[in-house]
Amino acid sequence: MDKRLIACALTLASLGVAPAANADQKAVQQAEEQLKAFEKRSGPNHAHYGAELYSMATVYQRNGERKKADAMFRRVMELERKRGYNYLVGTMNSWATDFLIPQFNDSLPRGSSREETERFMLREKEAHKQDLKRAIEVLKEAKGYASHVSINDRNRYAPSLSLITYLDKAGGEAEEKALLNQIHKDSAAAGTAEARRNLAMTLDTLADRHRVKPGELQTAIRLKEEALVQWNKLPKKDAFRLRALRQSVSWFQLVKREDLAEKQTRVLSALLGTTDRDKLFPPIRECLACGRG
Repeated sequence: MDKRLIACALTLASLGVAPAANADQKAVQQAEEQLKAFEKRSGPNHAHYGAELYSMATVYQRNGERKKADAMFRRVMELERKRGYNYLVGTMNSWATDFLIPQFNDSLPRGSSREETERFMLREKEAHKQDLKRAIEVLKEAKGYASHVSINDRNRYAPSLSLITYLDKAGGEAEEKALLNQIHKDSAAAGTAEARRNLAMTLDTLADRHRVKPGELQTAIRLKEEALVQWNKLPKKDAFRLRALRQSVSWFQLVKREDLAEKQTRVLSALLGTTDRDKLFPPIRECLACGRG
């Protein structure tokens, strides 16, 4: 998604724009007046015009005016289409997943079990069927445009990854099968390090999703190993490759596959020419700004 549009979304969140259940007509009117003032002052050719339209669409959506939100977002799409398919697809994916689909995590009780979480999600999806349907329609349309996006760009696979999450079980499985077929096809044509990283990161994402699902550990491991095939086609000292190998060791340890963790440790050792654990797995430096690595 365009950084300008992300900024607009964050601004709206900081202003506490009301959700649909508590529609704030004053906020809608104020946003409409601000958009009109921008159009009068700067015109439709201004570089930030798309961000202003996106901001207006989010205000409509959060206040339950779905038809106006959809119409406003179509105007955003036309502007993004002119900039390029990667911008268009990224913006459509973000619109569907960040604004159309309700964010349930904040209302999920802490410490909920997996079964409680699944029941909660089912209830929420049932309550928000209309928004979910709209989101899936946008994602399917975005997927159609994604074929025009370079294999170097993660937006090529973003709509498919989102659809796998939000479609029903059968639909998600069919979408994942289609995505894997596309990845295998793209792998044969991948001629750059960026493309390899993109393929590998997408496979890693799928592996992580299967890892947390009951009874799907073997599928997760297979996908993780497919990702490593892509990572290991990168140059020997590629920083992304080394980080992925280190993370894979922890990943395999997490799923109690010490044999596979040791295998990746040997690969890492051969690449770095050392068996020193401190060099193979250097301590993560704490970030002074946030206190995290």
